Amino acid sequence: METSQRAIRLHTMFGHNHIELASRCLASMVKFYDQPIHVVVHEDGSVTEQDIVQFQRSVPDSSFVFKRDADVPVNEFLAKYPACRKLRDNLVYGLKIFDIQILESEPELSYADCDILFLRPLTRFFTLPDDTSAGGVFMKDPGQSYCLTPYQFMRNSKLHLADRLNGGLLHFKRSAFDWDLVEWFLGHDEYAIHPYWKEQTAWSVLAAASNSYAWEEKYCRVISSPSLLTPEMGVAHYVSSFRVFMKDIPAAGHSVNETPLFIPSIPFGKCHTVSFALENSVWRAKRIARRLGITKP
Repeated sequence: METSQRAIRLHTMFGHNHIELASRCLASMVKFYDQPIHVVVHEDGSVTEQDIVQFQRSVPDSSFVFKRDADVPVNEFLAKYPACRKLRDNLVYGLKIFDIQILESEPELSYADCDILFLRPLTRFFTLPDDTSAGGVFMKDPGQSYCLTPYQFMRNSKLHLADRLNGGLLHFKRSAFDWDLVEWFLGHDEYAIHPYWKEQTAWSVLAAASNSYAWEEKYCRVISSPSLLTPEMGVAHYVSSFRVFMKDIPAAGHSVNETPLFIPSIPFGKCHTVSFALENSVWRAKRIARRLGITKP
C-alpha cells in the first residue's frame, strides 16, 4: 500500500453492543483494501470512551461522530424535510442515510455496515462505475427487503425500486441524492409493514432514480447459508441471525500479498410487482417455519 495515497473516508454506524463485531469487520476492510482507509464512525448515542479505545486498537485510523454533536447540524438541515427528520428521530438507521450525506464534504460517499467482512485483497472497490450516468453502486440483497407490501407497491405507479438492493454497503455520488424524492417517499406513512427497512427502501428509491449499479453477487453478497461462502468470495455481509456463519471463515484467510481482486458491477434491474409478491410469500413461509421450529435460521 502506498502511504502517499489520500485515505478514503469510509463511514459506518454502530453502538456499544457491536464494538467487537465492528472492530473485526472494519479492521478487515482496512487490511485488505489497497488504498488507505480512514473510518468515520457514526455512533448511536451508546458508545463509551472505553469502546472507542477498544475499537481504535483494531482500527487506529478512525474517528467518531457522536450523535449528540451531530443532532444539531443534521436536524437544522432536516427542518426542510419533516418526513426525513421523522425517520431519523424514530429509527437509528436514519443516521446511515442522512448523517453521512449531510456531514460529508467529499463529492462521493463510501459506507459499510459493521457486519461486513473483506475476505481478500480488493482494488478499485469504493469507486463509481465507469458509466458516468451512474449515481452509485450497492450490494444485492437475497430478497426484496423493503418496508411496504407488494400490493402497496403495485398501487403507486410513481414509485420505482431497484431489484433486491441491500443498503449495508455502498458508494454513492452525493449530487445524485435527491432530497425531494426521499422526502416524498418517506411521506407515505402507510409504508410501515417493516419499518426497520425504511432506510434501505429509501436507498432503493434513490438507486432506481440514479441509474445505480450492483456489485456482482459472485464476489460480494449476504451470506445467508454456509454454502454461499465460496473460495472466490471477496466481501461477505453477515446480517442479524446469519452472523453465526462467521465461524465458517478460515482462521488464516487470504494473504494481503495476493493480487487484489476487482469486483465488477452491473446495472440494477427493476423491482417488479410479481417477483416482489412471490419473494414476499416465500419469506413469510420461511418465517412461519422458523417460528414453528420446522427449520433453523
